[in-house]
Amino acid sequence: MLNWLLTKMADPLMDDAMEKMLTTKYAENPFVLLTAMEKLTPAAVIEAGMRAETGKELERPLGSPLNLDPWERVLLNPKQLFQLPAEDLNSIDTQTVIGPRAGRPLNLKIPVMITGMSYGASVSLPFKIALAKGASLVGTATNTGESAVTAEERQAAKYLIGQYNRGGWLNSSEQLEQLDAIEVQFGQAAWGGGVTET
Repeated sequence: MLNWLLTKMADPLMDDAMEKMLTTKYAENPFVLLTAMEKLTPAAVIEAGMRAETGKELERPLGSPLNLDPWERVLLNPKQLFQLPAEDLNSIDTQTVIGPRAGRPLNLKIPVMITGMSYGASVSLPFKIALAKGASLVGTATNTGESAVTAEERQAAKYLIGQYNRGGWLNSSEQLEQLDAIEVQFGQAAWGGGVTET
């Protein structure tokens, strides 16, 4: 008897809920709560609240919270699916000019450069020399990172970009005159969990 009574009471409620879920526009549909719960984790809600209250970006020392599976790491440019590459590879010019209006523009053979990695704090001197030699072989530049210009790196690099940095290791005119280009450091990228003020 109790089963029959509960079924009779629940049946119209379930029918009404299902009808609303299947016919109501998505923005007003109760099902939107399930979609929101899939996307908005407790951490995302708390971090959004922190940004809203302070009006500042978060300094998250451990990187992005996104965990991509191996297939999601393969990022494709859909333009390449619809625009075929050039038939004549010899006609492709990859030369890149940095500072075309500068007194001494930096002319590179390819639009790829070695990023700034500082000697001592990040990598060893033999590693810096190897990077400089490799960059020179392909006609591109290497970068000092947050360190001074070493004679060995300058000798090995055809093009050397120096980082005018907050530490003061490459801020003198004698050091800057040895460079082919100057990068002004406005911020810090990946840095092993460290959070600093820029």
